[in-house]
Amino acid sequence: MVLDYSKWDGVGEDGEEGEPQVTPQTAPFQELPAANVEGHAFLRKHFTPSSLGIDEHRTEELLRFLREQDAGDAQSNVTRCNAICAFLLHCPRVATKESLDILVRFTRRVTFGELPDAPPRTMPILLSGVNTLAACVEEGAVRLYSIISAPKDEESIRMRTRYERREYARHCIMSSLGWKATDPNPANEDESGDPGGGWCTLS
Repeated sequence: MVLDYSKWDGVGEDGEEGEPQVTPQTAPFQELPAANVEGHAFLRKHFTPSSLGIDEHRTEELLRFLREQDAGDAQSNVTRCNAICAFLLHCPRVATKESLDILVRFTRRVTFGELPDAPPRTMPILLSGVNTLAACVEEGAVRLYSIISAPKDEESIRMRTRYERREYARHCIMSSLGWKATDPNPANEDESGDPGGGWCTLS
């Protein structure tokens, strides 16, 4: 698969530098995957300005990001790289450490049972969102996906493995708890075949 990233050259590592060539009034948006409808409905109910202490516009941007990056039943959202880059291009405030911290705090609440009625697909949606955003903030969205969408050397394979195993999310969540994020063997998977190695099933 040949990916053309030239139209996203205006996206900097912090999501704020450069000028887009085309600026639509609304960000691209995908239809909800059927398997994850309940999870997104739960997020819509509980991921609110009052519970997060943020404004309505940022809340809506983050909810839209969680839906845009959602791979549904697919193994990875790397195939959605163009849509993710496009979204971050037109919603640059999402690709920031501040937005990442907001997602991490909410994910911790769900992980440790503060919102016990969460449907089964809620945590995978959140972990994927944290992982995707953390990777984009750390690496730069365009650079990240230009490398991991078609890895060709040891370094790009390592980065792709780190992304697929949600190691970016693991590091952010554990660091926010003051825990040391150890790096397990990338070849290991848990019994369910989850490439996350089981680390994300704390609850």
